[in-house]
Amino acid sequence: MLNIRSLSLAGATTLALAVAPLGAANAHSFNLNIDDHEDLLEQLIELDAEGIEDLREELVDARAEIADAVVEIEEAKEEVKGIPFAGMVANIAFRVASVTVSKATESALDEVRTEMTKAERELDNRRTDLGEAEYAETQGAFAMVREELVHIEDALDDLMDALK
Repeated sequence: MLNIRSLSLAGATTLALAVAPLGAANAHSFNLNIDDHEDLLEQLIELDAEGIEDLREELVDARAEIADAVVEIEEAKEEVKGIPFAGMVANIAFRVASVTVSKATESALDEVRTEMTKAERELDNRRTDLGEAEYAETQGAFAMVREELVHIEDALDDLMDALK
């Protein structure tokens, strides 16, 4: 039987998974500093092809964790059906989580995109110093992160839909 404690834990877990998709990379072997475009650029320059692929895998794993959270939310919704007042409590909890997650992720993703744009401009300025091979590899890292951000954003949209 599902209780308010279970709902709270599910909501907290969902929130943690949703607002930290890029942080999943931090939990394993990456500590990307996305708050500072210069640090971000240096970190991406330092990645070799294997490191770039490892980072992609971490971002894919983050996306899978979000998908798992969606499944858990759907299961929680099914469990509360038929329990007096539980559905109402769950709806309130999920709506609050939805608004919080939506605002937090939108802000975080906007910040990431802004810092990435600045870092890419700096990469272009350093192209000659880096050499074509390093420039191309780093440009590829940026492209991969941008692509994965789109997929993560799609997964977060699914999460928002599940929370409604």
